[in-house]
Amino acid sequence: MDNKIVSDFSTTEQQHILGAFNKMKVKYIGFDSYAANSYSPTLPYSDISVWVKSTPENFEAIKKAISLGLGSSNRVALKKNVDDFQNFNDPNTPFINIGFTKNRLVKVFLTIPDFQKDDFDKALSNAQLRKAGIVNTKILSVEDTYKSLKASQNRHKGKFIINLEREHGKILNVKSSSKKVFPKKDFNYILANVDLEAVLEKIGYEPRTKKWGKAQHLWTRKSNDSKIVVFMNNATKGYFDVNNTENKGTVLDLLLNEYNRHWPDVFATIDEILVNPNLANVNQEYAKGNYPNTEMEKLFPLNLEQQTKLREKAIREENQILAYTRPSYLKERGLTENVIYAPEFLGQINNIPYESKETQGMIFYNTAFPMRNEFGLTSFIVRFISNSDKHSGKIYLAGPKFDGIWMSNELLKADKNIKTTLNGEAITISEGTLGAIHRVEKDSETKFQFSFNAHYLPENLRQKHNRESNSIVRVIVDNDGDFSKAKARRIIITESPIDALSFAQLMPMPDEYNLYISTGGHPSPKQIEFINKVLQRHESEVILAMDNENPGLRFNATVAGGLQHPLLQTENDIKFRIDYVNNNQNEEESNAFKKTESHLKVEFPKTKKSTTEKIESLVDKIIKNVGAFLDKDVVKVIERVSSQENESFKIAMPNSRRHLSKALDILLKIRSEIAGEGKQYFSVKKPIGKDWNEDLQSKKKHSFQNLKSETKPSVEQTQKMKL
Repeated sequence: MDNKIVSDFSTTEQQHILGAFNKMKVKYIGFDSYAANSYSPTLPYSDISVWVKSTPENFEAIKKAISLGLGSSNRVALKKNVDDFQNFNDPNTPFINIGFTKNRLVKVFLTIPDFQKDDFDKALSNAQLRKAGIVNTKILSVEDTYKSLKASQNRHKGKFIINLEREHGKILNVKSSSKKVFPKKDFNYILANVDLEAVLEKIGYEPRTKKWGKAQHLWTRKSNDSKIVVFMNNATKGYFDVNNTENKGTVLDLLLNEYNRHWPDVFATIDEILVNPNLANVNQEYAKGNYPNTEMEKLFPLNLEQQTKLREKAIREENQILAYTRPSYLKERGLTENVIYAPEFLGQINNIPYESKETQGMIFYNTAFPMRNEFGLTSFIVRFISNSDKHSGKIYLAGPKFDGIWMSNELLKADKNIKTTLNGEAITISEGTLGAIHRVEKDSETKFQFSFNAHYLPENLRQKHNRESNSIVRVIVDNDGDFSKAKARRIIITESPIDALSFAQLMPMPDEYNLYISTGGHPSPKQIEFINKVLQRHESEVILAMDNENPGLRFNATVAGGLQHPLLQTENDIKFRIDYVNNNQNEEESNAFKKTESHLKVEFPKTKKSTTEKIESLVDKIIKNVGAFLDKDVVKVIERVSSQENESFKIAMPNSRRHLSKALDILLKIRSEIAGEGKQYFSVKKPIGKDWNEDLQSKKKHSFQNLKSETKPSVEQTQKMKL
């Protein structure tokens, strides 16, 4: 059996929960379709089912993991007691469901079909590695998966069993299922004759006819909250998945994604759709190219801008997105209105209402942070209040974040003195005033609201209108032509938008323009790519301000190492990231998992200045700085790849805060030396507690003075570095 670890389609929340299980050393094994998907290409799944050991110690570990992964918000799980846990014996019903999003849960079972509780240890010893996104887990072996599936109530078990027999008949000591030989298919005929919407209905989608327009139709599937937009491209129907930028194209692309690129399942569905299954096969007439539709042209995929516009349209049709007029949630988190409605953040927070059936139709107004790419809205991070209790959770509205980030407003500056009124009195906005402009309709005319900090008003005017220097002023201006885009002094990158707001309140700088960006957790390559485009526009210092925990430290490194600063010498710049690998799950029972560690991946360009000898000395410098006398043998190069242009290294090191911090510090120092002529364009600012909002609520004191004292490079320095 190939022991290669396979990645799956788990959500960020599921990964977070399983990561908490690993950290608390919960003893668990993935089973059912979660295991079956590892061994053969089959239907995708949504919920993750795990079998846990039914001991009091494991019960306490699970409760701690829930608290760690979801705070104290999964109260149904936390109210369970150890007697319930040990006495639960239904193999077809989960003991608890962990998570907030329907059909995206982690389901916990105390026993599974055809196994007893006492079988857990043996099954664990036979289990194999599996990845839930970036988190390592364990799944049932092929033999145990096969045994459990045969006794299970899984609606896809017949297909799973056939696939397991076909792929792993030797391991299972069964005769491999006969592999049906599919004749060669005429793809052009399929595209012209297999109706994409008929296939959607076949695989469980329902039409949302109220959302249909002349240009597109919307189909949804409740089992995994999927939304498919169907549109016409010449004579052929194409589609676009609102929640997955990679899932798009023709009916063949749809089925390939549905069946994890398993062609027999694709062809079987196509044959069922056609009135006569033989029509899907090549025959002499169609092989000669005599297609029913000779005008059919190639279906071109939608570009990112077109995808984003369709996704945004679907999101707006599905949700009532309101201006943020109910700030009670953020106020409870310690934030003030002067920050919530500051020019930087105005319009970047919304209310999205929902009606709760559990509370007799009561309407709740969730706090939502829009995630956008360069073309528009991609999703929301929604902080919601569950039922009548004031505990909150986090979900992604309309799918994963993909390339979208949350970002504060890119401010404008007044290019000249601008006359307007404040409370009926004529005032002048001084040239250079920074603020945000929003289009408004006033007196049946389109005008522009300019929001800026009262710091820019003369002191006598502030006193006259009873305005504090950090309060917000909003005035109407006739046009936006007297303003130009300003460049941010710093780009401050946090995990969550609430942390960005908290950072701004903890360290107010009314005389400086800082741009805030949040990734919503683990930064994806697409997000870093988009942040890079923002950085190129602003040429700003980058403040890495993720959470003060191991993941946050790794995220800081991943973001910094993936960004190419425009003021650095590109030919000498390095790339790097730090990945979490392995875990300590069931360490005492299996050698399959090493101790928790991280892998630093760093790439050096080969230049006249950066010779192989120079690069090796820098790698040695990293190892010596990150390691210490007691762990000098632990921090070491475990992989090296050399090409004509680059030298790449993978360095293993302990997954501790000390090692992660030292690694990032030395990487930024080396980058400054070889690509920045000694100038540092990336800095790390850590919260005192777990995150910036925790610091805000606990009234931790912060100073930005060490960063404020730094100055931007002069124009001459900038020009020199670009040469």
